[in-house]
Amino acid sequence: MKGFNVESDTIIVTGMKEALSKLSQISEPKAVERRVRAALNAAAKPVLASAKSNAPVSTGTLKHALKARVAKKRNGQLSARIGAANQKFEVTDTKTGKKQVRNPRYYLHLVELGNYGRKGKPFLSSALESNVSNCLTIIRDSLAKSLRRLEKKARKAAAK
Repeated sequence: MKGFNVESDTIIVTGMKEALSKLSQISEPKAVERRVRAALNAAAKPVLASAKSNAPVSTGTLKHALKARVAKKRNGQLSARIGAANQKFEVTDTKTGKKQVRNPRYYLHLVELGNYGRKGKPFLSSALESNVSNCLTIIRDSLAKSLRRLEKKARKAAAK
């Protein structure tokens, strides 16, 4: 890979098109997508671990709800996303003793960015920033490994 640039919450990787075009020359599109998904999943793991360790804890629901997911956008691009799963947690309020049902998906952005005079606690963006080079290395190594495997497989098929 030639390099990368971080702009807000997006990482732009240059040199990726060449690697993906080489992969698609050797293999079918579904196999390429499967390998790219695996690379993105592997790259999301350290970011998820860092986000979970830095997540503010009052009840622990936000920390437990954090998940990584690879999704396909409408334009066909794959992206790894880290956020709160749509999961309900039953929590006992420490002040009143009443049980409440919470879904961190609806307040994750408020914790990260803040609101109405409350200062945010940016744990997701800091997790990404601290793991950018690590993620790119994981993606590069994973795709290179897949490329070597596919080339080896293609050579075997050509030899037969």
